[in-house]
Amino acid sequence: MRQIISPCRNGFTLIESLVVVGVFSILALISSQILLSTLKGTTKSETESEVHQNGDYALSVISQMLRNSRRLISPTTSGSYTSLTIQNPDRNQTVFTCDLPNQTVASNSARLISDNIKATTCSFEFTFPPSGPPTVTIDFTLVKNPTSSRPEETAQTDFTTQVTLRNY
Repeated sequence: MRQIISPCRNGFTLIESLVVVGVFSILALISSQILLSTLKGTTKSETESEVHQNGDYALSVISQMLRNSRRLISPTTSGSYTSLTIQNPDRNQTVFTCDLPNQTVASNSARLISDNIKATTCSFEFTFPPSGPPTVTIDFTLVKNPTSSRPEETAQTDFTTQVTLRNY
């Protein structure tokens, strides 16, 4: 009796191997694009959050100190200014400045924003009504990495609030 021996296949053909490599290449490309997109989104979110935290902190410090001040020392007329001086409840003075050459917002020369965040515009708008306490509008724009070539590393936010002084 004669046995028919079929040829033995111990491997894959070239076509099968190329198809598998092609499928894995496409899957790797898709997953790397998803990962890259996620990382860019996370970076953008962290950058915007940092700018918001700095602006909110600066606004809250200035607003709270203005509300609790004993009096406004300067300016004494309505208009837009880059600094203001108040007398604190402890009778010491605090000077808030928009130091645009150094791109910062400061309180008695101490920065109210981080070193890597820059103030591009800043002003204090005063209104002295005939009756009632004065009103101060605080307005500034903060930016991070304005010259970065990667858009996810840049952020810019405008901050504005109005404070009516109450201890007059």
